[in-house]
Amino acid sequence: RQRCSWLPLLFAVALRPPAAFGEQPGPDEDTGEPIAHEAAAGAATLEAVLVELRALRAEQAELRRRLDRCETSCRAPHDDRGPGAVRDLDSPRGGGAAASESATLDGSGALVRVDVQNTDWMKEVLFGGEPWVLHCTDSRSSVPYEPPPVLEEAAQELRSMATFGLVDCWERMPSGKTLSHRFDFPSPPVTFAVANGDPPVVIDLHGAVKPWQVKRKAAQHLAASVERIDGPERFKQFCTQRSACLLVGFKSAPALSAALRLLTPVLERNRGVRAVAVDTTVWKVKLDDKLSATKPDRKKDKSEASKQRAELLCLARRRSGSSRAGAFFRAPAGLDDSEESVAAVEDFLRRCSGGRGLVDFTKVPTLSLRPPDVPKYKSPAAEAGKGRPSEAGGGG
Repeated sequence: RQRCSWLPLLFAVALRPPAAFGEQPGPDEDTGEPIAHEAAAGAATLEAVLVELRALRAEQAELRRRLDRCETSCRAPHDDRGPGAVRDLDSPRGGGAAASESATLDGSGALVRVDVQNTDWMKEVLFGGEPWVLHCTDSRSSVPYEPPPVLEEAAQELRSMATFGLVDCWERMPSGKTLSHRFDFPSPPVTFAVANGDPPVVIDLHGAVKPWQVKRKAAQHLAASVERIDGPERFKQFCTQRSACLLVGFKSAPALSAALRLLTPVLERNRGVRAVAVDTTVWKVKLDDKLSATKPDRKKDKSEASKQRAELLCLARRRSGSSRAGAFFRAPAGLDDSEESVAAVEDFLRRCSGGRGLVDFTKVPTLSLRPPDVPKYKSPAAEAGKGRPSEAGGGG
C-alpha cells in the first residue's frame, strides 16, 4: 500500500511531454545533436517509468485478489459449527439472552469466556440447568492457567453434550466471593462440570488427550437425571430450594421405570426443571391445602394400571417474593410412550419452568416418614363371636 501511494506521481510523469524532462532552456537551432540526445534520454526514461507503472498495476491487482480471498476466508462465521466460531448464546444450549451480552470467544478456539461480573449470566450458567464444562483461569496470576489442548477440540466435537468455556475462578464477583471460595475448589488447574442446577463437580482431565476421554469423565455429571430422594434434607436440596422441581411419586419399581423411560429424553430438552423421585410407600409429602385440593382423584379410576402409575407434581418458586406455585399432571392416557403423552409432559414441564398455569400457595412442601400401617384393633369378644354359630342356624 505504501508503494501504491506514489502512483499519482508516476501518472503525472508519464503524461508529461518528452521535452518536459529537460529543465534547461531550449537550445539554439545550430545545436541539433544535443536536442536529439536529450530526446532519446527522455524516451528511455519514459519507457522505464511505463514498465514500472505496469509492474505496480500488476502488483496492485494481486494485492486486491489476496485481500478479497482473506475477506472471504478469514471472516468469523456466525454459525457455531465451524472452527473458531462464536457460539450463538441465545440458543437453548448457549445460556440465554443475558449471556449474549458478555460472551466472548477465547482467542485460541471455540471456548466461551464467561464474565463473572455479569451476575445474571453467572446465575444462568450455574443454576439454569444447561450443561457446561468450564476451565478455571486466574487473571491475577503471573503464570496463566491455560486450558488443556484437548478441551478446545472437545468444544467442537462434543458441542451437543455441553457448552465449553473459561471462567476466572479467583476473581471476586459482585457478591464479594470467588467461585473457588464458594464451591471450595482445589488448587489449579481446575476444570468443572455443572448441569441440572446442581453444584459444580470438579473433573480430573489429567491424561485426557482425546475428546472421547473428556466425554467419559464429564458425561455422568452432565446428563439429565431424576434424583432419588432418601430423606428430608435431599428433598430440600434438590426440590424445594430449586426454582422449578418435578416430583415423581411412585409406589413400585415398575412404575418408576416406566416414568423414567418417558421423562429422560423430555428432561434433556427442559433443563430448567430438576426432577426428583419419591417412594410414596415410605415417604409422605405434606402439601399446602390449596395445592392438595387440586390432586386428581384416583379412586374413580379403579383399574390396576392407574394404581401402579407414577404421579407427577410440579413445584415452583415465584421469582418475586416468597410465594410458591404448583400443579398436578393430568393426562387421560397416563404415562406411556405415545406421542400424545410425550407432548403433554413436555408442555407440563414448560409451564412448570415458566410458572404458567399453576396454583399459588404459601406453605413450603415438606417430607416425612410415612407411619407404618397398623392393623385395626379387634376385641377378643368380637373374635370369639365369629366362631360361634348364629342363633338362627343353631339346632336343638
